[in-house]
Amino acid sequence: MAIIALCGFAKTQNVVWVVDGKVINGDVGISIQDLTTDNQTDTLIAQAFVGLDADDIASISILNRDTVATSCCIDTDTVVVIKTKSGRPVRLRDELGLSDNRILDIAQKISWIGTSNYIGDQNVAYQQLLSNLCTNSDLITLAQLHPKPQIRALAFEFLTYRDDPSVPQLLEHALTDTCELIRQSADVRWTSNVAEYDVWAFRNSQMIDSSLTYNYQVLDSLLIFTPNLSHIDFISIRLLPSLPALEKYYARLHSMFEQEGIDDALIPLARYHREQDISLIAQALSRPSKAYAALHAVANWPHPSFLPHLLSLFDSNLKSTGRDDLLEAFYSALMAYDDQATYDVIDQILSHLEGRMLERNSKAFKSVLKEQERPRYMPIWEKHRIRIALMTKVPG
Repeated sequence: MAIIALCGFAKTQNVVWVVDGKVINGDVGISIQDLTTDNQTDTLIAQAFVGLDADDIASISILNRDTVATSCCIDTDTVVVIKTKSGRPVRLRDELGLSDNRILDIAQKISWIGTSNYIGDQNVAYQQLLSNLCTNSDLITLAQLHPKPQIRALAFEFLTYRDDPSVPQLLEHALTDTCELIRQSADVRWTSNVAEYDVWAFRNSQMIDSSLTYNYQVLDSLLIFTPNLSHIDFISIRLLPSLPALEKYYARLHSMFEQEGIDDALIPLARYHREQDISLIAQALSRPSKAYAALHAVANWPHPSFLPHLLSLFDSNLKSTGRDDLLEAFYSALMAYDDQATYDVIDQILSHLEGRMLERNSKAFKSVLKEQERPRYMPIWEKHRIRIALMTKVPG
């Protein structure tokens, strides 16, 4: 990473380091000359700190002390200012002292569980092995400060098994930790990040209960009102589709959809049935990239003005799509109207389709029909099921 600012610094070893506005006390062990000549500046700095990854460094500046805003007095002319992407707290590696040997030993054993950034699905069993190895305080240190993302995530998860009271606060700090890790279950692997992992770990733990101060509602509000959390899939997969239409969420949902690009915020917005949102949903129906959220929004609010947009979307994009989830969302939206007009629309669609398109559409229609128990539309299936079975060789 290139040094982005040089403001008349003095060429001296006596420098002060500031990370995200906090003055670092202690000898970092890196000179100004190192910073201006080493091509691996970000790696060099990351090695000096616990809790700082090279990829997490947003910028490095060498400034005059008069241009730096901190809460502490700086008694030298040269200041190295580091800004991180995550805002995660960092400490000098030497600050941990002799106790770091033990903590590093714990981290090494946890790292074996999450080898090469892979985290498997056997963590409950492994944490039994760690129960006599480390204290909660050790795990808190690792969850906050260790440079490897899988160790931060696993240390946090082990704390949830122990019902440690610091878990909610640790989670709040971890929400901006976007460092990637790879999850594995059986032979399936997928990319995740520390924030996403921690949310799922806490949500799936026994720590959340309606009798506790930090319950599901508190966590949901935290996730909704903390800006720029599009990296946490839980919000779109689980939270937004079931979010109730409470007035306190309305303005925030608009910001999530319009400013932060979280399309699934449109789904709970539709539950408010506000006239000013009709055009928003109609526009989303005309954009294929927003089709999934828009279709689910219509299912929550089957306004008559959306029907032409639904049909246009089907003809232009959905009819031949290979995505079963989009087709199911389309038929779910149509059946939400629960009227004769949409009955006729579905009947005509199935009547005119053939081959592979008929197979996919009939499968999606039947899936929604079975899941939602819409008796009005059952005669359509009875009418077409023999033709569909013969044409697609799918049992009726």
